[in-house]
Amino acid sequence: MNLLPLRALLEATPYPLLYVMALLRGARVPRNLPKVELVALTLATLSDLSALGDLLASLSVEEHMVLADLVAAGGRLPRYHLARRYGDFREFRPWDAASPTRPWEHPASPVEQLYFLGLIFWDPESRDLLIPADMLAHYPVPLRPPQRPLAPAVPLPVLHDLVQLLALLAADPPRLVHGRWLPPAFLREWGARCCQVPAHPALVGELRAPRRRFWHYLAVAAGLVGPAGQFLVLTPAGWEWLAAAPAAQLQALWPAFATPNAKQWADFRLPAYRLGITSTLHAALVRELTRSATHSAALGSAEALAARLLAYDPAPRSALGAHAWEPETQLTEALLALLSGPLTALGVITAEASGLHLTAWGAYLLGGPAPQPAPPPPFMLGVEFDFTPPGVACDPLAVVTLATCAARQASGAYRLTQASWVRALQRGATAEALLTQLNTVAQRPLTGAEVATLTAWAAGAARMRVQRLTVLEVSDPEILARLQRSRRGRQLVLRTLGRRAVAVDEGKLPLLVRRLTQQEDAPPWVELPQTTTSEQDRGLGKGGAALLWLAARVYRDLGTVLPLPAALPDEVLERLAAQLAPGDLTAAEASAQRVRAALQDAFAGRSAFPMWTQPTLKIEESLPIIEQALQDGLALELAYYTAGRDETTRRIVEPYRIERRCTRYGEELYLVGFCRRAQAERVFRLDRIRELALIPVVDNRALRTESGADDENAE
Repeated sequence: MNLLPLRALLEATPYPLLYVMALLRGARVPRNLPKVELVALTLATLSDLSALGDLLASLSVEEHMVLADLVAAGGRLPRYHLARRYGDFREFRPWDAASPTRPWEHPASPVEQLYFLGLIFWDPESRDLLIPADMLAHYPVPLRPPQRPLAPAVPLPVLHDLVQLLALLAADPPRLVHGRWLPPAFLREWGARCCQVPAHPALVGELRAPRRRFWHYLAVAAGLVGPAGQFLVLTPAGWEWLAAAPAAQLQALWPAFATPNAKQWADFRLPAYRLGITSTLHAALVRELTRSATHSAALGSAEALAARLLAYDPAPRSALGAHAWEPETQLTEALLALLSGPLTALGVITAEASGLHLTAWGAYLLGGPAPQPAPPPPFMLGVEFDFTPPGVACDPLAVVTLATCAARQASGAYRLTQASWVRALQRGATAEALLTQLNTVAQRPLTGAEVATLTAWAAGAARMRVQRLTVLEVSDPEILARLQRSRRGRQLVLRTLGRRAVAVDEGKLPLLVRRLTQQEDAPPWVELPQTTTSEQDRGLGKGGAALLWLAARVYRDLGTVLPLPAALPDEVLERLAAQLAPGDLTAAEASAQRVRAALQDAFAGRSAFPMWTQPTLKIEESLPIIEQALQDGLALELAYYTAGRDETTRRIVEPYRIERRCTRYGEELYLVGFCRRAQAERVFRLDRIRELALIPVVDNRALRTESGADDENAE
């Protein structure tokens, strides 16, 4: 992507902003100076290299970071990239009434300060922030962090294997077998990513994979994963666990063994679950390990450790009971299974030729100091890149990010391709969120060319979309023209498909049929299947599949503007959609589109109904008062909030009727009546009435000569 020279950028800059740039650089600008001369003056001021060096030295740390990101990316980055990291800027339109009188004296962010100083410019066509081409060489080159020798990493296979499990769940949540076990295909893919190669890679069930079954138990017991219907998904606690330090991660897993839930332990068929003394046996084993660790890290053989425990701690034998068959043998076998299985898998002990030894991590879990593992090495990003995770010291968030948007090769390397990028977008992720994650886990931001390529991939995927539509076809185009001349007719049309066809909202199909019947004096031909009462109850009824589908779709749409704690599997939406009639699904899709448009408007500050600061009456409270006024012939004195002017006025209204009207956000109740303040008929939304009181109606001729009448519409 080419950069623009400084003169071209200045010529495209509005006059007031040029004045601010020259003013902040210390230039004296005469009044009423023509723009051509102002451009020349600003160009000479911004091109002064000695002044530029002093200005760069006076910038804050965050402002230096903004320039460093731009220089590292080749001088150009998308606006949203810098806005998410450092804050956005208010471009001149001119500045609205909410801005300060001199906004350059009160910059809202480091990006805005650099924008006012003329160090960076805004290109509206490409929506990028950039550095002038002839000034890029004079900006300081960002310093790369020094490469320090890393200490040997402490092996933590349990953390690495759990990270791989969570990464797979974040990329594609599996459907659980019998509501509990991981499917064989998912289990094989997970085994290929674990530190230790599975002994039986072609296994058909989780019961034959004891190590991975124990990891699965740890993730469930620690709350890192949870069921979503028939699927297993990553929980918000799992995301927090991924971002924690290794010591905190291991500490969060330790209670799942030290103080286990007996039912969960038995559900996963873990060692010694048949004895029924899981909590007692584990507590005794932890006590013996703590006592032995005070003398030496060498624990001796597993048989000797089990014998010492049974000799010094009578709790396991008492809990098992004297009636048990050969209690000494059962307890010894249970202890040996725990030592060689879960405790070894957790990294608490290691089995060597000389016997069992307590690891540094095991000593930490038993009360010792936390060892310092080596920090994970960074990986370099690029389009069509290959990255092989460097063993157990890999960054967990990097593994999850790569599993989400990159394809894993047979060699263990990840490759970011157009297919893997589009697949991540189809699962509900957004290009902006994925770019932010990639820039977070890597040690440098993506370059402008890389961002452009990934953005082009996302745009290419959005060019084609398969949707279910209800189509209104006419032989005479004038029928569509007459339908769309009225506001209510336009609300029924979703999009125009041609001169003789439009897509309509099937949820409002009865209203459309009624509208066309009144308009053309004949009912239209409806080819849609008629839904039965049971289908309607199953669809849009209370607790039906349509409401669940709508809630899931809105949750997915929230991911375009907010980071979601967990991804929702596509199969959840597909299964819900399969239970819906075509009409119900079309109505739910139309509702989801309206909610998404309203959310985007609200987040962008373009909401048609701004929030009001004072509370309003509930419709349940105001509606009986209005109905009483209609029944008894009384007037209403109300305090009404007008959204268009953001003000509250007091009015006396003689009510005529209550109407239910369709708006962009659904149906709303309106009061229609004669407003004495406006001296005309007006409508009032019930949810904007703040105060309401009944008053008697007196002589209308005297009342309708009140002063202060106006023509403003309250709607």
